[in-house]
Amino acid sequence: MHQARLRRQNIRQIPGSDADDVRIINETDSIRLQAINVIQRFL
Repeated sequence: MHQARLRRQNIRQIPGSDADDVRIINETDSIRLQAINVIQRFL
C-alpha cells in the first residue's frame, strides 16, 4: 500500500501528464482502496 502511495506521487510529479490520466489513476486507486477495506472487514 505504501508503494501505491509513492507511485501516485511520482505520477503527479511528471510534467505534462494529462489531467484525465491523473483522474483515472485516482479513481482506480480509490476503487482499489475500497476493495481492500471490504476484504479487511471479512478477515
